[in-house]
Amino acid sequence: DTSIGHAIACCEAIESLSKCRVSLRAQAIRGILLELERLANHAGDIGAIANDVGYLPTSSYCSRIRGDFLNITGLVCGNRFGRNIIRPGGVRSDIGTGMKKEILERLDAAFKDTVNAANLLWDNPSILSRFEECGTLGTELCRKLGIVGPAARACGVEQDVRYDLPSGIYRFAQIPVSTYHTGDVFSRAFVRMLEIRNSVKFIREQLENLPGGNILE
Repeated sequence: DTSIGHAIACCEAIESLSKCRVSLRAQAIRGILLELERLANHAGDIGAIANDVGYLPTSSYCSRIRGDFLNITGLVCGNRFGRNIIRPGGVRSDIGTGMKKEILERLDAAFKDTVNAANLLWDNPSILSRFEECGTLGTELCRKLGIVGPAARACGVEQDVRYDLPSGIYRFAQIPVSTYHTGDVFSRAFVRMLEIRNSVKFIREQLENLPGGNILE
């Protein structure tokens, strides 16, 4: 689920030790791929949450939508999980004009479907009653346990490594930290939907303003 994230972490360590520079274009492509990975994971998680309360419409839709996001990554590099595209010094695959257009079209379609699938949850009082005040984790206990990621942000903790310790393209194009305050199942699902919106916006901006240069130094 985190092939791209782990590969970038490894490459950034190697690049730092070797003082290797990565072009802004390669950093932007890495960021696009990271956010596509986030989109796939969040869509899958929202579907899994729906499945946990026996609500199959959203669960089924999100399983397919997760595949749609993964297929966009496959379009870029030939592998749906982004394996082998990240390497020290940059990336192995570029994004040309034709591919950029297709990515945006697929991204818009998948995002529209994600919003519709999530709205099936938000508009269903029976489902919301199973989410709200269920599995609540308070902010103080969250901090004591060292919770991170969407689970922490769902407890109202404004903590995101992309914002607090930015590297790569995130030093130049930051994504707002998405939080909600209730710390329950609803909050964990809702924060993921907020992050999906921000990731889609980020990818669009990066594609529309993709800098020139080499993809590998």
